[in-house]
Amino acid sequence: MSVSLKSLVTKNVRLANTSVFTVNYNTPDLVQRLLNSVRLFYPDIHFVVLDNSDEADKATEVAEIAEKDGNMTVHAVGKNLHHGPGMGFGIRKCPTEHVLVIDSDNEFMRSGLLQMMLEYMDPEVMAVGIVARVDEDGMDTRHPVLGVSPVSAKSVPYVLPHTMLVRRGIFDAYPEPIKHGAPMISTCTAMWEAGTSYECLRNIPRLERDGWVRVGEGETWRRFGMRQGVTI
Repeated sequence: MSVSLKSLVTKNVRLANTSVFTVNYNTPDLVQRLLNSVRLFYPDIHFVVLDNSDEADKATEVAEIAEKDGNMTVHAVGKNLHHGPGMGFGIRKCPTEHVLVIDSDNEFMRSGLLQMMLEYMDPEVMAVGIVARVDEDGMDTRHPVLGVSPVSAKSVPYVLPHTMLVRRGIFDAYPEPIKHGAPMISTCTAMWEAGTSYECLRNIPRLERDGWVRVGEGETWRRFGMRQGVTI
């Protein structure tokens, strides 16, 4: 087998072992919009929803979307676990090694998004996405003008969970996302304290800048606010 053919086969195998996952809270319209954008570029990828809906009619709508799609799994918990805990619970329900976690108000915008992110997924990597620097409360530590973190600040590398590709096997070894405005803070702080941040996280600053995804503007937050259970 030629090197180029072997590389192609490897890429296809990795893509086949990838699913797309989102957390929903009473917004079936956002789930449908996200799903439409995924299907535009990945008609056969498995799509997974952790449904936090606590309104029966909204949960029914999400179930109907799944039935119509045919390659979508809904884990309906019948109550609001909140975004962070729901994210951790749902990722562990995904059947694939790699999981593209994406907020429900985001959208895929370009072909090749998953393949591009998978290129960064070396064996030791837990998550690929946009990596910021935050303090122990999850607040951005960068100087508003200079864009760098002060030397004296506790500056933890933090992967933004609105669009991140995770490897299940390594993700399972760290603390779960929590009920917080920065739900991955416990996970990323544990990595930082263990000295594994630079090994386990890969930064792709061009993810949003180059138009791979459209990042939402907090549509669920605007509709429901604190009902999502976000605390800082």
